[in-house]
Amino acid sequence: MEKFIRIPVTGSAQGVMAPIAEIINIVPNASTTTLTWNYQNAATAFDTVTMTYQTATAAQGLLIRDMVQNWIENALQTSWQYPIFDVVMENCGTTAVPFYPVVASVVWS
Repeated sequence: MEKFIRIPVTGSAQGVMAPIAEIINIVPNASTTTLTWNYQNAATAFDTVTMTYQTATAAQGLLIRDMVQNWIENALQTSWQYPIFDVVMENCGTTAVPFYPVVASVVWS
């Protein structure tokens, strides 16, 4: 059974779904506004997904990467009867200065 994560995106009532099968890496980009993950199998019709969010520090970018990895792990732990996992934005800042990413877009290329 294929599994998907549904990411809340500004302006999209239903969010955006991304498959989690065959993801080989998740990389926060130097721009501090994007996170990219790559797929192993080009037959999936796309190789890369780029998630864009508001400007973050390098440390917050790493926490956003960890959050996406947690989404994937949690989705894979759900029953096969639930192919779509609705994600929850976590605090990627500190207790004193919270930072909840707001996703502007999820783009396949």
